Amino acid sequence: MLARAAERLAEATKPWGLVASRADQLPLADACADVVFFIGVIEYLKSPEESVRELRRILAHDGVLLLTAPKRPSIFTPLRSRIGNRFRQWAFDLPPVEQAYTRKEILTLLSQCGFETEKIVSLWNAVWVILAAPTNGEGAS
Repeated sequence: MLARAAERLAEATKPWGLVASRADQLPLADACADVVFFIGVIEYLKSPEESVRELRRILAHDGVLLLTAPKRPSIFTPLRSRIGNRFRQWAFDLPPVEQAYTRKEILTLLSQCGFETEKIVSLWNAVWVILAAPTNGEGAS
């Protein structure tokens, strides 16, 4: 996936950087990122708090976070069960979904990790799409 992204970004007119690492130990400086895309990641983390705090650490004071999180309840809840996870592994080679969120749960998580939610929308009754910014205008914690 990173190789394909690198190919597409080679033609970009603005500088871009791609990083592959653990979400809770990003090899980036404090407050170095203007935008962080955390799409299709949080549902696979056993301890999302550590990773979301790490995103807060690297985000610039005026930066933005775009995050998606699976919605609970949703039409896909059966695919997130133990049996559903086994099917997903067998059929699509996907890891198990560790967590899905109610609106209150995802907003609380972001708030506890130093983010203020600017917008949250439900997509297809299955996914939260969230735009958030660091609280108090500070990127590094």
